[in-house]
Order: sequence, then structure tokens, then C-alpha cells
Amino acid sequence: DPKSDDHKFWEYNCKDVMVTADAALQMEQEAKENGVWEFYKEFYVRPFLHSLRMEWYGVAIDIERRVIVKQQVDKRIYELQDGIDQTLGWHLNVKSSPQMYKLLYETKGYQVRKNRQTGRPTADKWALDYFAAKHQDPLLLQIKELRQQFDLRSDFLDQPLSADGRMNTHYNIGGTDSGRWSSVKSILGTGTNLQNIPISGDWGKKVRRAFIAGKGNSLLSLDYSQIELRVLASVAGDPAMIEAFKKGIDIHKLTASNV
Repeated sequence: DPKSDDHKFWEYNCKDVMVTADAALQMEQEAKENGVWEFYKEFYVRPFLHSLRMEWYGVAIDIERRVIVKQQVDKRIYELQDGIDQTLGWHLNVKSSPQMYKLLYETKGYQVRKNRQTGRPTADKWALDYFAAKHQDPLLLQIKELRQQFDLRSDFLDQPLSADGRMNTHYNIGGTDSGRWSSVKSILGTGTNLQNIPISGDWGKKVRRAFIAGKGNSLLSLDYSQIELRVLASVAGDPAMIEAFKKGIDIHKLTASNV
């Protein structure tokens, strides 16, 4: 039945495939004409195929440790929420913008901060961070920690795992202007942005320890060392910079000494 939902669904998907295939053929022809096809295959397609396997396989999770950390986070959330509520004398929902507005500008009487883009008064994370840093208010510092604990729990500890106890994510190769990969919720509907796992603080370290390597494998943490300056040295052909990098000299200390 051409009017049925099933027919419309498959008609849309068939058209989607046809348009995508036509666009791919046209883009391939243009890439070849402009001499970038081989570059595209080597530096985009090949990593993309690897990323697909990584996405499907997922990251191993120490489920027992994850449960323990979640219990610790739940306990800390209860302690923080109880302490905040007792201090105020009323229950504060730290995720509620109207309640945070009431706290910052009515209860505390701080000067209203405005959103830089909209120009409207705001009680968002930026405003909370500003007042907490400016006044070193113990209550605001507790609220900041409570919100961080909520984020830890929702982003990593409450996320559903696959049947084999792994967490999936989607790696976006072209997700940043700098060329770095980004990470978002998996196309399977599970997982989270793995790049948001905290790298500092006791709680961040506890969460990171729940991510493990499978049997016989290891997790590696790799990063380029001063990649922008190395590219600059190569492009500019600066002999002093090139020599410094070859000898492992701290380029910032070298620059300061020359100045």
C-alpha cells in the first residue's frame, strides 16, 4: 500500500541510499580531479574503518569496581544534598535554573550576571563558577561538587552496558577543527562521550579505573608532544627549533633564554 507507513518508511530509506550513493560518486570524481583522493583514502577512510571496529567492540568495564564507585558517588551525593538543604533550610534542586537564580540573586544577593551571548540574566554553570571562585563560598563550592557528582553518575556510572559488559561510543573523525577525534553517544544508543571522563581529582581517578583493557591487552594514553611547535619548526625550517626538538630541549626554556 503506497500510503502505508511501512511503504513511506522504505521509500524514504531507498531515496536516502540513492542520494548518498550519487553524492559519493560525484565527490570521488571531484577528489580525483583535485588530486586528493589518495590522501582521503589513507588519512580518512583507513582510520574510519578502524574506528568502526573500535565502536562495535567497545571499551571493557570492570563491573565490580563500577558498582563500588557508584555506591560511593551515591553516598557523597546524599551527604552533599543533605548538607546544602540544612544550610538553606529548604530543598535545593541544583539542576533547576529558577532555583539557582533564587539562590544566587535573592538569597545571596549577588550582582546579576548576564549571558554573554543573549544578554539575559543567567544562573548557569558559568555564573556558579564565577561566584564560587570570587567569594569562595563554602555553600557554592558544595553545589559545584554536587553537580559534578551528578554528571559523573549520569554520564558514566548509570550508562547501560552491552551484553558482554562493555561501553560503546561513537568516534567522530571530523568532529573538531583541529583534526582531533571527538566522542559522542554510540549510534547503538548506549555509552557516552568517553572524552569527558575526568582526568583529575580523586573521583575522576576512581571512575577512570573502571575502564580496563581486555584480557591480554593494555590501555595506552598517548598524546603528541608540542605538535603545533614541531609543525611550525618544520614548515619554517627554523634550524634552532629543529635542533632543540632533536636534542629534547624544552623549547619554552630555550626561547626564554634567547629573549
